[in-house]
Amino acid sequence: MKREEHGLAIADASKALTYDPRYVKAFYRRAVAQLSIMKPEAAMADLKRVVALDPKNATARAQLDSTQKLIRRIAFEKACRLPARPR
Repeated sequence: MKREEHGLAIADASKALTYDPRYVKAFYRRAVAQLSIMKPEAAMADLKRVVALDPKNATARAQLDSTQKLIRRIAFEKACRLPARPR
């Protein structure tokens, strides 16, 4: 992730999860990588999984909250760009 090879980071985290489906760090790293390539919905699923597996993880909770806000903002901006309906 530090080298900004987000696709490789996602692949590595996914592979790690095949070995240990409860590996919290892999879920979190995959979520961060997905956010880096503007896939917030995919990141949201991983962040929810992190919070479910580790409810005391404050960093993941904060990232989940900001990702939810990002998704809402993207949806709002998309709705604002829609052309007006002809009457």
